[in-house]
Amino acid sequence: PPEKISVRRVDQFRFDFTLKQDTPLRAQLLNIQGQSLAEWPEANYAAGENALAWQGQIPAGVYWLKISSKESVIFQKALRY
Repeated sequence: PPEKISVRRVDQFRFDFTLKQDTPLRAQLLNIQGQSLAEWPEANYAAGENALAWQGQIPAGVYWLKISSKESVIFQKALRY
């Protein structure tokens, strides 16, 4: 699973994360009700720094990034304002 996840906003959602080793991951952007707004299909991400970006239009609010691997699931809160 990712060691750290950070969220940046520059006219899009951008999620930066660091991996200790090559890892297959799947990611979803969820609204506060848990509904999927965007999905990134499972792909193998290399060890080190990685990023996911999404440029969809969404209103201000609280969102969650869900990153899943075979070993674990991590949720990271993202705020849009």
